[in-house]
Amino acid sequence: MRPDEYPHARLLAQTVLASPACVLWCQGMDAPELAAAFGADLASATPMTYLEVEEEHYEYSVQTVLIGGLGDWTFAVEPNGGAAIDGDLAGRFAAAGTALAVFWNGPVQKELHYARDGRMLAAFHRAAREGIDDLAPEGLIDGLNFSHQPDDEFKISGLILGERISGHRLAPGWFDERHTRYVISTSI
Repeated sequence: MRPDEYPHARLLAQTVLASPACVLWCQGMDAPELAAAFGADLASATPMTYLEVEEEHYEYSVQTVLIGGLGDWTFAVEPNGGAAIDGDLAGRFAAAGTALAVFWNGPVQKELHYARDGRMLAAFHRAAREGIDDLAPEGLIDGLNFSHQPDDEFKISGLILGERISGHRLAPGWFDERHTRYVISTSI
């Protein structure tokens, strides 16, 4: 593990991503394509910051996703959501590319799904840990902790894995910038 990976991911996990959320790194889809894959209403596209999206979610009980660029990847975050992990991640978000979704809701409920070119490569959830160890030869999970321990280690490990897979660091400032918020209107 690079010396700066853990402190950076811990900062994200304990500040801007301290609340329940689902994050998704996606290569091969732009923001409107990704929004459509979420089942979002494309007409609901509105520039917002993550704090504004979180406030809207909790104040009005609106299921939303904030989508923006992260280098040559597209990044999405759902406050207290899990639409990215519902259904067929490989088919919806990685049919012609790569997708990693990491979900947490409290210290116990957590999931990770990783797919490339329409094929699920790894998954971690309450019932199973599938394919995670297969990522070891690529060096993707070196020093990471994907376990059922009730703490932030899973979230931190997921954020580091997202950086390693995408090759792009998610800066805290990303959450202060305006990206495109969509209202998720259908259940996939």
